[in-house]
This record gives sequence, C-alpha cells and structure tokens, in this order.
Amino acid sequence: MNRFILIFSILFLYNNLFSQINYFVGYDLLSTNSKIVENNEVINQQNYNYSIYIGNEININKKVSIFIDVGYQNNKSVLKELEEYDTRFELHQTISMLLKPSVKYINSSFAPIIGVSGVYVFDKKEYTGEQIDRFDEGYLLGINFNQNLTQKISINFSMIYNMFNSVSHYTNTELKNYTTTSVGIQYNLYGSNFDL
Repeated sequence: MNRFILIFSILFLYNNLFSQINYFVGYDLLSTNSKIVENNEVINQQNYNYSIYIGNEININKKVSIFIDVGYQNNKSVLKELEEYDTRFELHQTISMLLKPSVKYINSSFAPIIGVSGVYVFDKKEYTGEQIDRFDEGYLLGINFNQNLTQKISINFSMIYNMFNSVSHYTNTELKNYTTTSVGIQYNLYGSNFDL
C-alpha cells in the first residue's frame, strides 16, 4: 500500500505529467434500460433521469489519452410496484469509477469503458415503512465518444452495460442487469481540450 501511495504521489508531482492533466466535470441526460425477470418472463424497462461526474484526462501523447471518471447516476427506476400492497422494488442509484483509454482523431476521442460500480437497490412497503436495502458492486463495460467544441467545453456520449443482479424480497421480480445511455456536456476545470 505504501508503494502505491508513493508512486501515485510522484506521478502527480512530476511537472511534465501534471501539465498533461485536464480536470473536468460533466452533466448528462441518462436513460436506464433494466432487464428484469418476472415469472420466467423477461421484461425491459426504460427510465430517464440524469448523471454527474468528475474526472481527469491524462494525455499520453497527441493521439492517446486515459480518462478516469468518478460518476453518480440517479437511476430511480421502479422495477416492480404492487399498488394493492403499496410496495415497490427500485433501482435507485449508481456510483461508479470508470477507466477509458481513448484514441483521439482531430477534435474527437473514442474509448472503450471498463469500471466498477456501487449499486443501490431497495424493496419498500410504504404503508408499514419496512425496507430492505442493498448496496453492492457491479462491473461495467461500455463505449464512449467525446467531441471537443472549445478549449473548455465538449459533448459526451456513452453506453455502459452494468453486470449487476438483485432479487426482490417483496415482489416476484429479479433485476438481471441494466444498460445506461447518456449524452451531455463536459467542462474542463483545469487544462484545455486542444491548443488554439
């Protein structure tokens, strides 16, 4: 652990590398497509919300960089609701860390995505207040496209498949996995997208 901290510190204190780091924040419109199984029937359920993220782009050279993001997705997808029992099974939110090794072409970059996430789901009986919470890991695969508009602003598009499974305790429903699609705007807090 001490070696990791030392190497990590040296990388960020080294001037030539530090000058190649671009810190950014982003806001995306989010679509969550959940694959659920109920009574052996597969159902795809769609929901729309938002996500936010912060990260670094480390430029290796003019053609290759690595994006490292930490993001929050507000999924809020009610996967199953039993109105007569005032009960619901919900995919609530996702916190993730993403690694995106990207290739640049003119003012665009393309990248595969790999990552790990913490996913929060719950079962709730509203009339009694009973609730079963689950916060567990999921594994992510996806693709990303980023288009620079100015030195500080770019647009971002990504599709991410989250390998996460959860069984409802109060309904006869199981979440098998889910896919998110997002499009939004990214702003550089430090550094620039390209040299004018």
